[in-house]
Amino acid sequence: MVPFANAVAALIARRRPDIVGIERMRLKRKKGRVYLDFLQNGFGKTVAGVYSLRARPGATLSAPLEWGEVRAKKITPLSFTMRTIFKRLEKKGDLFKPVLTKRQTLDGAVTKLSERFDRG
Repeated sequence: MVPFANAVAALIARRRPDIVGIERMRLKRKKGRVYLDFLQNGFGKTVAGVYSLRARPGATLSAPLEWGEVRAKKITPLSFTMRTIFKRLEKKGDLFKPVLTKRQTLDGAVTKLSERFDRG
């Protein structure tokens, strides 16, 4: 899975260098960009699940976002805490729920990615 995740992350970073990066070294990363950690897709890697608390001051947690929220760039980790999440869930519902019920495959993505790399 890591080679596929690496290819996808590299392609996204090439297409949207204004908002995405794949540089692992923190000091070399450009500020204001989302870091795509493709290495977390390997066998045996742990994943912070949706709504899981972070070991950080303020009890921040992992929360799914709407695309408009990502584009607005007006959010910070402190926007999502164990104190704020319940109001958000009441207002927006569980944005992660469709992931649990809507079946998805990577077949189309693999085909498109393969075609793109075959073209160079």
